[in-house]
Amino acid sequence: MNAQKTSSTSAGSNRAIEIRYDRANFFGIAALLVVVAGGGIVWALLAPSERSMVLAAMGLVPLVVLIFQRRTYLDRTPVVILDGKGIRDRRLGLPQIPWSRIDGAQVVNRVSVGGRWAYLSVGVRLHIEESSDLSDPFPYDVYIDLAPLNMTVNEYVEHLRHFAPRLPIDQSENNAAP
Repeated sequence: MNAQKTSSTSAGSNRAIEIRYDRANFFGIAALLVVVAGGGIVWALLAPSERSMVLAAMGLVPLVVLIFQRRTYLDRTPVVILDGKGIRDRRLGLPQIPWSRIDGAQVVNRVSVGGRWAYLSVGVRLHIEESSDLSDPFPYDVYIDLAPLNMTVNEYVEHLRHFAPRLPIDQSENNAAP
């Protein structure tokens, strides 16, 4: 779960922190889906029936999605970069957000229930200073999703505090706060 030590450093340094996709989760899920899809295909071949064919096909759907997502998780380039100038999350398609434009941060690390489903939110919501400039590329709120990345919420908060010591950080929704 730690940031890769070859390119990132402890919060005591001013070097850039580079956060990448957590590839360990991808390989674990990939192995599980291959086993499930393979089992479904073997079952459909050994005991052919309409039900076994439908279940084998249903087992192939997540495997196909995984094949299309493999490029994302096998990518070794940094996804989020924190440095002395600001934060850059390449998934957002925004330029680097300067620390001076960030009014506050809210940690989100909780299980939420919406209707019949429960989902895990793991990330940080950044509150961006509003601008009267219509060409300003930044929205009012930016959510940095940490779930697929190789850094915990607490490590991320530690880095935020290092680079922006005066940044107010709300951790009331952080179930993993120390």
